[in-house]
Order: sequence, then structure tokens, then C-alpha cells
Amino acid sequence: CGSHFTSGESALQLELGVSAPKYARVDGDIETLWQRPDDGPVAGILFMAHGCMHQAPDFFSHFESCSHSNFGKCLGLPEELQFVRLALKRKYLVMAVSGGFGIQSCWDMKADPRRVEQAIRHVANEEKLSLTSTPILATGASSGGAFMGPLALHLASVELGLRCAIPQISGIAPSFAKNMKVPTIFLPMERDARTMAMVDQNIAALLVSGRAKKIVVPQVPLESELKEHATKNWQQIIDRLKQRGFLDEEGQLKSDPRRSSWRKALADLVQEDSMVADESHLSELMNIAYAQHEFTSRF
Repeated sequence: CGSHFTSGESALQLELGVSAPKYARVDGDIETLWQRPDDGPVAGILFMAHGCMHQAPDFFSHFESCSHSNFGKCLGLPEELQFVRLALKRKYLVMAVSGGFGIQSCWDMKADPRRVEQAIRHVANEEKLSLTSTPILATGASSGGAFMGPLALHLASVELGLRCAIPQISGIAPSFAKNMKVPTIFLPMERDARTMAMVDQNIAALLVSGRAKKIVVPQVPLESELKEHATKNWQQIIDRLKQRGFLDEEGQLKSDPRRSSWRKALADLVQEDSMVADESHLSELMNIAYAQHEFTSRF
């Protein structure tokens, strides 16, 4: 199988001693990808829910089945890969499902909890894991964060309760939050005041029946984010953005990169990156550094 992996994925397998990622269409159309740490004991199953305009293959580097996925490739976005790396290092089996319509889609809060349950049961069966003794944890960003509510209630109803839920850059609908009995960690970003307010309301409701807290993801200098992910030409990128006035004196982005014109400023420096929103590695790192709305592994 090694020839089907990029050097990055192969290096990850060698470094951590992990198995190759796997792909299945559960029950015919539930796109499911997963990866286990190795053939030894598994600490738990960690389910990862993408945001709108994303899909499950975004969490994985390219391997053979990626070309047969709904999106036609695995984006292997940098923060998602970092999250997977950290989870595998801690001996968690990681898995993701493409929600909604299965491609660049938000989650269906009514239909998808049952579909994720089917995917979890399939993965556990394939990996010979007992769901009575293997903890299940879940995280998700944006729409995937909101999905933690209905998912937690559904899994509890079929006796597959979550051990922990981690909604990122999203609150949970009050109708779900008031009935959740799952320890919950919210990850709002520093600049997202609207989500912060909803999270505070959720925590108040959840504390009635369980445990909940928030960890605020702060804005950081763009340089630190680019260097952490070994971004090509990072110094040139930083110098250009400083020259064009996109960074302040502390090296932080002055305005929301989802709306600013940084792409024009960097077009000649990052020709290997599409710079397409929700597909570009650089775009994601810019969003994380700005700390308003993006998937994160920083907790």
C-alpha cells in the first residue's frame, strides 16, 4: 500500500506506527474514513465532524481510495491533519463521515445522527472493537459543532453514549443542550462574540445536569501558525503581507482573511496552493491565526 501514499502520510505512519487510513461506503452511501493507531489497544473512538463546505476526506492525506470519494480527493487540510496526528499519538482511532449531501455540505441534524451511528458500528466491527468497552468521543466544527447535540442524544438513546463532546466554533441548539448529559468542552474563537454568547448559554444549561466548560482559542501571529505547519515560503509570505499592510506591529492579521484581498498580494508566491476558500491550506492557516471561524487542534 505504501506507493499509494504521499510522503507526508507515509512519514506519519512511520513516525507513529499507525495503520493506513481506510475507506468505506457504509450501507451504500455513508462515506466513512478512519485510521487506527496500530494493532495494539485503542484508547477510544474519536469521531470528527466537518463544517459546511467540507467533507470527511479533508481529515486525511491522499491514499488510493481518495480518488473514489465524493469530492474526488483528500484535501489533507493542515489543522485537521495535526488533530489526527495528536489523536493517533494518544492511541485513539479517528474516524470521519461526510454529512448532509456528502460533499461540501452542512450536517442534517435529523437524519445524520443515525447515519453516524451506523458508521461507528461498521468501523468498530471492522477493527474488532467492542462498543461496550471502547469509549466514544466526538468533536466537530461549525455545523459539525452544532451536530454534537443531536449526535449525543441519539447515541445515548441507542446505548452508545459519548464519553465527551467537543463542539468547535459553534454552540448547540438549546433544545439539545438542555437534555445532554455528556461532559462537554466548547472551543469558541476569540473574535467570535456571537458564538461566545451562545456557548455561555449552553454551559449554563449543561451545568444543570452535567459538566461543561469553554476554552477560548486566541488570535496568534500569522508567522507562528505558518512555521508550525512548515508552510513553504513562509518568510516571504510574512514579508509581503507586512509590506502590503495586512499585518499589525505584532504580526497579527488586521482583518478577516475570509473577506480581505490577501490572495492578490500573494498570488506569485504560493502557486502550489489553490487559495480557494475551504480547500486551501494557506487559507485555513490564515483563518486559524485570525481566530474567528475555523477548525482547530489547539486545545
